[in-house]
Amino acid sequence: MSHTVLIAVADREAAHRAADRFREMGLEVQLAYDGLTALTAFLFSHPEMICIDAGLLGVEGDPIFDILALDVLRLTTPVIVLQDPDEPLAPRCDRRTRIVDWDGELVDCLESAVADYFGLALLNLAQPANV
Repeated sequence: MSHTVLIAVADREAAHRAADRFREMGLEVQLAYDGLTALTAFLFSHPEMICIDAGLLGVEGDPIFDILALDVLRLTTPVIVLQDPDEPLAPRCDRRTRIVDWDGELVDCLESAVADYFGLALLNLAQPANV
C-alpha cells in the first residue's frame, strides 16, 4: 500500500522536484500551491502526511490554520511545517508537528523527515561535486 503526502508550497518548481523524488521512493504525492487548495486536498483526500510552507498557513482565525490545528490536536495527521530560518516560528507542543527550516532545496529539507516517518530508505540522489 502506497502512502500519500500532500506538499503545499507556492514554489511550483520546488514542489514538482520534491514530488518526483518522493514518487521514486514509492509515495503518492498531491500538490497544492496555495492555502485554499491545500485545505481542500486535506479535507477531501485525507493524505497521511502534510508538508506545508508556513507562509500558506496564515494566522490563527484563517480556515487552513484552524482546521489543521484541530486535526493535529486529534493526533491524526503528521504535519511538517517549512519555515524561513530567518523568521522562525514559535515552537509547537504537539507530537505530530515538526518544524523544518527551508534553507535549501525543498526536497533535501523534507526527504529525511518523510522517509523517517514512513520507514523508507533515502535515495541519496545528491549530485557529486565537480572536481
